[in-house]
Amino acid sequence: MGERDDKMMDKLADELGSAMDADPAKVVSDVLIGRNAGLLRTIYLIEKHQAGADLFYEKTAYRDDLMDSMKGENGADRLGKATAYADEWRAERTA
Repeated sequence: MGERDDKMMDKLADELGSAMDADPAKVVSDVLIGRNAGLLRTIYLIEKHQAGADLFYEKTAYRDDLMDSMKGENGADRLGKATAYADEWRAERTA
């Protein structure tokens, strides 16, 4: 992955980290009911980065209907994995 994707991932990790630091219960609630489209998009893009995808392409190709499967328990699991990856990313980048 290139510098562009690294910078995009830095921003995504900061966005998710800030949301979780501010009100983790609200973040979980928003994911479970699919209320916050920006948050769902952030989680989706973090997943794509973890899978090695080009974030610029994924951000451009993103559609809200891609997140229909995130509502409910699946969303909570995906949020947990995205948060763990973002935390690891932030730790590695600041080390």
